[in-house]
Parts: sequence; C-alpha cells; structure tokens
Amino acid sequence: MQKKIVVLLTLFVLIGIASLFAYKAYSYSKKYEEVTLLIVKENTLHNLTSIKLKRAGEILSFGLYDGYDEIVQKHKEMMRIKAYYHDKSIQYTLFFVFTLLIVMMLYFLIGLVAFTVSITFMALIALGVGIFAPIMIMSIYKNVDILGDITLTAQSKSLYSTLHSLFESGEYAVGGFLLIFSIIFPLLKNLSLIFVALFVQSSFAHKLVHFFKLLGKWSMADVFVVATLLVFLSSGDGTSHAEIEVGLYFFMIYVIVSMIATLTTDRLLQTTKGT
Repeated sequence: MQKKIVVLLTLFVLIGIASLFAYKAYSYSKKYEEVTLLIVKENTLHNLTSIKLKRAGEILSFGLYDGYDEIVQKHKEMMRIKAYYHDKSIQYTLFFVFTLLIVMMLYFLIGLVAFTVSITFMALIALGVGIFAPIMIMSIYKNVDILGDITLTAQSKSLYSTLHSLFESGEYAVGGFLLIFSIIFPLLKNLSLIFVALFVQSSFAHKLVHFFKLLGKWSMADVFVVATLLVFLSSGDGTSHAEIEVGLYFFMIYVIVSMIATLTTDRLLQTTKGT
C-alpha cells in the first residue's frame, strides 16, 4: 500500500513537472515568434535601401561613418537572441517528451485506471500548448538585385490565431467546423476518458465511449496535423519560407498520447466486462 502511494505521488509530481516544461516551451516559442517576425519584417524595401546607403557611406568615408557597423551588430545580437529562444523552446519540448516517457513507463507499476488518467492529463497539457503556441512561421519575399530578399509579408500561425482569423473574416462555417473537431471535440473526448477511467463500472461510461468512438471517425485532429505538414512541404517554391514551430510538435504529441489513452480505456472496459 505504501509503495502504491509513493508511485502515485511520483506520478502527480511528474505531471506537475511536465506542465512546467510545457509552459516553458510555450513561453519561449512565443518569444522566438516575436523576435523572428521582427527580424523578417525588417527586410523591407525602405530598410534594405537605407542599409545599402549606410554601407556606401562607410566605404566612401573610409570608415569614418560607422552607421553600418551598428546595424550589423544589432542584427547579430537579434540572431543570437533568436537562436537562444529557439533552442530553449525545443529543449523544454524534449524535456516534456522525456517526462511523458517516464510517466508511460510507470504503466508497469500502477493500475490501468491511474495510468489512463495520468496520460490523458498529459494529452490535455499537450493539446493546450498545441492550440495556443505557434505552429508555423511563414514569410513571402521577392529577390531584388543589389538589395537582396525583400519581405512582402510575414506572419505566425497557431490554431487559436487561425480560428480567430477565420471568424474575423466571416468564415463561420469553416471556423466552426475547425473549432468543434480540433478543440471542443478533443477536449470533451479526453475529459470523457478520465470520467470513464474513474467510473468504469457505470453503464453511462460505456455509452459515452461508444458515442466518442462513432464521432471519432470524423475527428480533425490527425487530419489537421497532416494538412499542416503538407502546407509546409509544399511551400519551398523559392519565394516563400515556412518554419514549423513548437505548437505543431505538441499537437502531434497530443494525437499520439490521446490514441494510447483511448486504447487503454478500451482495455479497461474489456477488463470490466470480463469480470
């Protein structure tokens, strides 16, 4: 009994640590998004022209004018900060995955109910980051002789911001469909898995699982991930650049962990039927 309590406390602590890692990954991904967009949006026609003129002024003045060096140093510092935020966001994402693997390894030490509840909580944490963290940073540019690449537009996308944009532009049907099957349905599904695990003897729990199994065939979770990957892979036409961000990784983690939680819930129900 004492061993079981220790294991459950360890499980509780691990979920808390995973939540902290997820928050850190989200926080650094937002900072990386901010710095990246700031750097990309500086490549305007006006700024690039100004930089070239300052470079010409430095050459013509034989180094007496140092405005160009200040710009170079500022850019290097911004790139250093950008790399730091990127490394940190990936680092904490890996920490989250590592903690998740430890929780899953406890399957051999805890009961099926505790295991199902714990990994479902982990799935909900991943879903939260997957919804609000940036999933992709995209920029469209045009190469101009002498000046280089001029940014025409740059934006960062998260699932939340995508939904916001759809509703703002009046695309209520598409926005509503995405909202239901990529946020509301996954949230309700995972909460129902926790309910079923805790009240597995209830007849309502069995009906609830059956309902979500039927509705799950139309879930947009994995479809959304695949569609985003296709957008990323089809964007290398030389005039645009897309960079996958932490939000997509967490959404993919959610899809995988949620599938495992569903399988363990099914096994739990089968075990209950057998008894």
